[in-house]
Amino acid sequence: MLMGGAGGLVLSTTTDGTRYALYSIQGNGFAIAGLQKSAAGSARATSNIECDMSTLQEAEDERLQNVIDTWAHDQRYENKGLL
Repeated sequence: MLMGGAGGLVLSTTTDGTRYALYSIQGNGFAIAGLQKSAAGSARATSNIECDMSTLQEAEDERLQNVIDTWAHDQRYENKGLL
């Protein structure tokens, strides 16, 4: 669950001082997905590339979600949402 009752998924990783966050979020009357890039530790995204929502595909089974659920959580996104 994300801010404002929205739900979705944010996957993040930090490489060479840059944080990348791949996201897919749905809420009441909206759906967005994309890739945010920011300096590690920054409260602002340096770029945000939104996906064409017509190209998204749902997984047919829960295997991928079960693997993702075992990954460490990024408290930045859990506590404050996207940048």
